[in-house]
Amino acid sequence: RAPRPRRRPGRAAAAMNVDTPGSYTAAGAVQYCPLEAKKPDWQYRAPPPPGQQPLDGLTKANREAMAIRRAAVARESLLLQRERQLGQHDLEEAEVRQPVPGLILPQGPPRSLQDLRAQLKQVVANTPGAQPRMALLHGRENEGPYILCPDSYDSQVDSVEVMRAADPKQPLTVQFKLCRHAKNAEIGTQQE
Repeated sequence: RAPRPRRRPGRAAAAMNVDTPGSYTAAGAVQYCPLEAKKPDWQYRAPPPPGQQPLDGLTKANREAMAIRRAAVARESLLLQRERQLGQHDLEEAEVRQPVPGLILPQGPPRSLQDLRAQLKQVVANTPGAQPRMALLHGRENEGPYILCPDSYDSQVDSVEVMRAADPKQPLTVQFKLCRHAKNAEIGTQQE
């Protein structure tokens, strides 16, 4: 059901008495009479006259003293709570963690970074499947080797996702036929 359109005031509204609330003038505008303040239906307690004590029995000085006492108690309780929380984080109460089982710390001076890299390279070279598949892209041989992302081959468009070995932040989708699988020895000679 469609809503009814509003009626515009006609001649009958223009003939209404202007002094009644919500009456219409000859131009069709609504004219309201001024509002008047009425007493509320509930009991209203007026503030005491100056110099007389309020009904709760407290003077202004007593109220200010009570507010100061409440602020001091709140400040003290906050400081006590903060001390309790800080006390929970003491090192004396912290649980001691046991060392890693089977961990052997080296007795001599620390090894150099080059020695650690060489050892890691040897472990990765001797472990089958530890090295990612590397490829050189046709037309981009000067950019260096690319890493073939595992499980990224799309057989419908014959493409694969690769990342630059020097900067593996953004993957790149290329045609698989542009990838020339490179042996690790071939790549190692180009990088060095």
